[in-house]
Amino acid sequence: MPDVRTKALSYLRDEKVRVLFAETVKPNLRPHTVGALVQGFNARYWIELEKGRWLCSCGSSTPCAHLAAVQIITGWPSAASKQATDEKAVV
Repeated sequence: MPDVRTKALSYLRDEKVRVLFAETVKPNLRPHTVGALVQGFNARYWIELEKGRWLCSCGSSTPCAHLAAVQIITGWPSAASKQATDEKAVV
């Protein structure tokens, strides 16, 4: 079974993610409101960010790949983000 990172990157690579709106307030680079659709393997899922809370219509109680894919494309940290231990230290 693929992990969250593998599945999220697969959705992005296969162009299964559609961000329908993303609102940003200057000077922030990350949007504070997002609405997106992700075509999963079995269904299409609605993902949103509103009032600081991320939600996915898949109903998973743990961070899902649908949500992680949208977080990646909108610049937010996600369950699919590389861990600090994977990053090379800059000296």
